[in-house]
Amino acid sequence: TEEYLNAIVDEALKLPFFQDRSDFIEEAAENHKEGRYASSICVLFPQIEAFTWVYAAFLDEKGIEEIFVDIDVSEDGFWNFNPRDYDEITAYNENGNEMVVNSVKQLVSQTALNQHLYSDVVEYFANELFEERNPILHGNSSDFNTEVNSAKKLIFFRNFVEEFSSDLTDPSHWMDEIEQDIDVDWKDILTSDDE
Repeated sequence: TEEYLNAIVDEALKLPFFQDRSDFIEEAAENHKEGRYASSICVLFPQIEAFTWVYAAFLDEKGIEEIFVDIDVSEDGFWNFNPRDYDEITAYNENGNEMVVNSVKQLVSQTALNQHLYSDVVEYFANELFEERNPILHGNSSDFNTEVNSAKKLIFFRNFVEEFSSDLTDPSHWMDEIEQDIDVDWKDILTSDDE
């Protein structure tokens, strides 16, 4: 519905990453609404991919998960993370071993990023979304432009953005940083009877 499409845009534009890309998000929603399903899908794919790297950079920079081996995300900040700035990206897999990450599919399915996504989201990411990506974006597929396929990408996109927003606003991710900055134990303060 138009209401759902507007909600997708509104939710995404709360994040600085998508504020800079507002035209793309609005275009994806408008294309779907107007029946231009192939265009909606082709606009969404690169936005989802770029945002996935930013999500991993956020988790790494804030110390929530150890994702990258030799990359200091804090230099430019997680919002500006771009994997194309690196010749090779080495990450920790779920077992803590180093691995070279050659695709966003690997990033999602083999690193701690997947612990922040519902298992069905990880499965969709690995088994459908990025199995479709290359054939579509390289022009090898001509039967992907359906309303259902476009809707699936938009629904996935909204859920992905909402999951990130939830992680971003989770106070447990920030209290340790605040505690280090002011050198006090916030839990003691919150439970103290003193004013």
